[in-house]
Amino acid sequence: MIDVKQAVKNANEYMQAFFPEVKSPVLEEVELDEQRKLWLITLSFPDEEEKGGPVSLYARQRRYKIFSINAKDGSVVAMKSKSTK
Repeated sequence: MIDVKQAVKNANEYMQAFFPEVKSPVLEEVELDEQRKLWLITLSFPDEEEKGGPVSLYARQRRYKIFSINAKDGSVVAMKSKSTK
């Protein structure tokens, strides 16, 4: 079984493969779903489509992605968008 650090690393690498423009995603949540044997990793990053002047990293809207990571082998099983509305 992989540990949480490896699960977060795998989620980050997967995100970079599909969203190379995202720099320094922020770890928001981790959860081990013991029944399904999945790590659920939530990463966020600034919504670059939001218009406006310069603002701090957390003052602008953020996008969230939830990654389901197989706890046994570390493979990414799913990536979903998390709605904040």
